[in-house]
Amino acid sequence: MKCPGLHCDGCGSGGGGGGVLAVLVAVVIIAAIVARPVEHAAAAVGHVVAEVLHVLLITAETAGITVAAAGAIAAAVILAGRARRNAAIRTADRRDTERQLVDTILRREQLAPRTWHATVIQPEQQQITNPTGDRQC
Repeated sequence: MKCPGLHCDGCGSGGGGGGVLAVLVAVVIIAAIVARPVEHAAAAVGHVVAEVLHVLLITAETAGITVAAAGAIAAAVILAGRARRNAAIRTADRRDTERQLVDTILRREQLAPRTWHATVIQPEQQQITNPTGDRQC
């Protein structure tokens, strides 16, 4: 059986620990070389993600403001229409009431007996004077 060389220097037959160490050192060196560009790439990706989220936030705010403005305009149009319709109804009711009142007055005049209004002209009274010149009635 060959000695793996894990616990002792051994006889040197079959110990493969040096190759693993070399591979491990090579991986660390490659990782160090690649780490700097990967760090820059990760920072760029983070920046892009932050900008995308910012754009999405602005889009959501704009959509919310647009919806709120459209709702306010729709509410104003609806309320203005209701106000015009209510004003037209009140005007029509007032005109109907006025017509009924005029009809009632005309009917009363037609049913009421005619009354004559005459102006009485009285003759002018003679004024009597005293011998002193004072007037008496």
